[in-house]
Amino acid sequence: MDRLQKLLQRQDLPDNIRQWAEKNDLLKMQDLEWFSPGDKSVCDARIADLVWELNQTRPSEREKCDAIISQIIKHNGNLTVITPFWAEFGYIEAGKNCFIGYNCTFIDGGRIKLGNSVQIAPNVVLATATHPIDAEMRATKLTKCAPIVIEDNVWIGANSTIVGGVTIGKNSIIGAGSVVTHDIPENVVAVGSPCRVIKQLNLDKDLKQIKDYIEK
Repeated sequence: MDRLQKLLQRQDLPDNIRQWAEKNDLLKMQDLEWFSPGDKSVCDARIADLVWELNQTRPSEREKCDAIISQIIKHNGNLTVITPFWAEFGYIEAGKNCFIGYNCTFIDGGRIKLGNSVQIAPNVVLATATHPIDAEMRATKLTKCAPIVIEDNVWIGANSTIVGGVTIGKNSIIGAGSVVTHDIPENVVAVGSPCRVIKQLNLDKDLKQIKDYIEK
């Protein structure tokens, strides 16, 4: 008998805990509550076969790749994903003109939303899932998710990790190798572990410099 069944047998169990314990684990995950990742309802919702199929498809089979990607990521057009790519449930949305580089991993149980023109470099991890701090509770394998939101025109550098509950504001740049554990405001450069703002972007000035360089 597992711990949950033993829990349900207790006569002194509060109503809210009993309601949680009796709830389908996939619904718990979708409602951002503690859930068991090994429950059948959760396992059945995973898209491992679809991700495997994507990663076994030749890059030259562009139409087939695009069709599979559209089943994994709901997007508004012109999405480029360089395989291999890893996702768990397909709870991912993207705006227009997004780019996702080699070997990115989206642990997406808490949902991941990308704005327009988001650029994600290779080996980036977006992980919505977390686990209990208490070691005994962690041994139960309980998991909880929180959403990640990446707003328009954000650039995330290679080998960065974004954890659940984080929003990165529009136009901002996350430096390579960063670990982002809190919200990042718009129009900044942020870098480090933990990630911190190091520069405010002056978009008018920066864009003028780029334009001047291109026109030379």
